[in-house]
Order: sequence, then C-alpha cells, then structure tokens
Amino acid sequence: QRKATHAAGLVQAVLNADTAQVPAIIGEIAEYRKWADPLLRDAAAQAEASKDARKQLHASLALLPVDATQVQYLYGRLLDATPNEVPVIRDALAPHKDELLDKLWAVVETPDKGKESQRLRAAASLAKYDQDSAKWDKAQEVIANDLVGVPAVYLAAWLESFRPVRAKLLTPLRAIFREAGRR
Repeated sequence: QRKATHAAGLVQAVLNADTAQVPAIIGEIAEYRKWADPLLRDAAAQAEASKDARKQLHASLALLPVDATQVQYLYGRLLDATPNEVPVIRDALAPHKDELLDKLWAVVETPDKGKESQRLRAAASLAKYDQDSAKWDKAQEVIANDLVGVPAVYLAAWLESFRPVRAKLLTPLRAIFREAGRR
C-alpha cells in the first residue's frame, strides 16, 4: 500500500512538474512501475481527452521507457516543441534515434510548407544523434539562418542544443554576421 501511494505521488509530481524536471522524476518512478504505469496510462488518456498538452507530454515521457508506442507521439511533439522542451524530448527519444534519423533529416532537408520552424527542432535532435553525418555540410547554412532568426530569449537553449555541431555552424554564422545591412 505504501508503494502504491508513493507511486501515485510520483505520477502527480511528473504531471505537474516543469518539463525540465520530468526526467529526474521518471528516474524515481522506475522501482514503482507496477503501480505507476496504470496511473500514467489513465493520466495520458485523460490529458488527451481534455487537450492538456503538457500533461499528455509528461505522461508520455514517463511511459516511454516501458512503452515504445509513445515514440510516434513524442516525435510529433518534438517537431512542435518549445525550445525548452526540445532537449527533454530529444534525450528521452535517444534510445530510439536509429528509427528517427531518416525522418529527422527529411525535416531538415525539406520541411513541409508552413512548418519550417520544425527544421530547427529536428536539427537540434540530429546535433545529438548524428553529429558526424556528412549531411551537415548541406544543412549548415540553412540551420545557421534559422538560428539567427530565433528570439533572443530562446537563444541560450538553442545554442546549448547545437553545441555538438558548433564547429559546423561557425562558418555560415560568420558569413551571416559579416553581411552588411542584415539585421
């Protein structure tokens, strides 16, 4: 009974936490999976029905270690995530990176019309998953252009995400900053 109660508390904590705090709470849930997983599934269904995107994201992140069906949902959320959510979702999806690489590169190379902002999110994931790919040579210029267009308040989060490929982005960023008349 004590473990069930503790599991219920952890589930509530994961649902109500800031997204950056979710991975640490998920680590605590590991030994309480027997009790927590049914609660997380119920919470995910309720969040989906009530259109509570944050709780649905948190429940899905917590279920991912034991439920690979969460990968598709989290991949979709990654592409539309806020800059602060991107590293959390990216890191959670890392064990599934091999099945996502081609899809992420497709978004970087040719994003859907009107969804160009997804390119930066996909590239931020690839910076961790596939930093040695030759595809960066073709993508670096467009990624650098996307980076200089982000609001300054999010710049630190994006820069941290792109740290593994920073050397690949330096040349196009230098060229952008040297352009006369560019804001």
